[in-house]
Amino acid sequence: ECIEVKVGRGMYQNAIGFSLHSGESLSGYVWKHGKPLFVQDYNNSEYRVDDPIFHSIHAAMVVPLKAGQRVIGTFGLVYLEPHRKFTEEHIELLTRFGELTNIALENARLYSELNNQLTEKQAALRALEDSEARYTALFQGAQDAVFVYSIDKNGKISNFSDVNVF
Repeated sequence: ECIEVKVGRGMYQNAIGFSLHSGESLSGYVWKHGKPLFVQDYNNSEYRVDDPIFHSIHAAMVVPLKAGQRVIGTFGLVYLEPHRKFTEEHIELLTRFGELTNIALENARLYSELNNQLTEKQAALRALEDSEARYTALFQGAQDAVFVYSIDKNGKISNFSDVNVF
């Protein structure tokens, strides 16, 4: 399995389309384990990716984007300046942002699912209305007597109506 950079700002604009395997890099680790991760010295970390696109990173943090319990992506921030470091507050804020993003993604998924269900039900209702109109026209145009009845579980007629008697 691979994770691919789909959106990027700043230095990550050059990384769009870049793919990593599960567990590889900070994003790959977060994707695999579903937990936020940060490093203050990216170039000397075990998560460093040896590609020129990423050589200017000094500190980085990544949080998971989830649909339920399944990680569907990651979101991260980096510092390119050697003196800048992430604080616990930064990590907490990005984690909260990731959680809010997860809620928004789940709401969007639920909205889409409900919209699809509504579309299907509207199509079924139109089909039922068309069917009802066809059978109403058929009964009303019939030259013979037509009876509609229901038989209950005891074999008795429970609903009887003459639709068209000539």
